[in-house]
Amino acid sequence: MSCNIWYALTGLQTGGEQLVAYADRLGFDSPIPFDLPTAASQVTNGSGSAPGGFVDDVELANAAYGQAETFVTPFQMALVASTIANGGDLMKPRIVTSISGRNGSREIGASTMAHVLAPSDAASINRAMVQAVEGPLGQQFTTGAQVPGVTTAGKSGTAELGGRGEPHSWFIGFAPAESPTVAIAVLVEQAGRGAEVAAPIAGRLMAQALEMQR
Repeated sequence: MSCNIWYALTGLQTGGEQLVAYADRLGFDSPIPFDLPTAASQVTNGSGSAPGGFVDDVELANAAYGQAETFVTPFQMALVASTIANGGDLMKPRIVTSISGRNGSREIGASTMAHVLAPSDAASINRAMVQAVEGPLGQQFTTGAQVPGVTTAGKSGTAELGGRGEPHSWFIGFAPAESPTVAIAVLVEQAGRGAEVAAPIAGRLMAQALEMQR
């Protein structure tokens, strides 16, 4: 259940410096190491004199639930979802897992970029994200995100644009929640609430990805 006030108060209690530090451990504020160019995501633009570079507590409170000067890419948010799916480990993204040619083949193995959260903390967020999709309120307000027959974890988002039209529709998630093999981020620009637009798209895409793995 989304509650901006809870996240605002939690952000103030956490403090700007700690909030930015955790975001940086997730890959914010610098290009993500990848085979293709990536844009950096940010919690704040760092122009303020308050801890973490925030202007004041108002900006910090708003940033804690994804508003203010918080700007992120879908790629970054897919990595956020995968970090929770991987028990708190941020994995290095890769385009391919193996290369084959006339001289044989070479595997490109998985590698960890950072240990962001303790496994117990990641497990708590995992359970909360399952409830956001499969719980009574999740089924009521996040229609379409659940993959049939699979425990699905996720969180919708509605990013307001300061009165310049409909908000961006977001959803991040992973499945199966107990042993994830697919993580996803969906952004539909100026499409409205995340639960109404991005969530069902994510559900269909995760279902297709899991079907291809069989």
